[in-house]
Amino acid sequence: WVIVKMADEPYDAGYGAGAVMPSRVAEVRVSEISVATEGDTITVDGAEYPINAVSQPDPDRLLWRLELGDGL
Repeated sequence: WVIVKMADEPYDAGYGAGAVMPSRVAEVRVSEISVATEGDTITVDGAEYPINAVSQPDPDRLLWRLELGDGL
């Protein structure tokens, strides 16, 4: 069970100029993946993606929020 979505991530280009960069985010239940770390990979629909950042945003820590890189 994985939800993959494209999120907008703010990027500071310097000198007060900013941009919004699209980023790929996966939400995965902790019951599906007990440990997730940066540098791991996740396979979704046959495509493999590196995990760039990991967090558990919900108060009960039941979900991993994985920021994914480009497919390998």
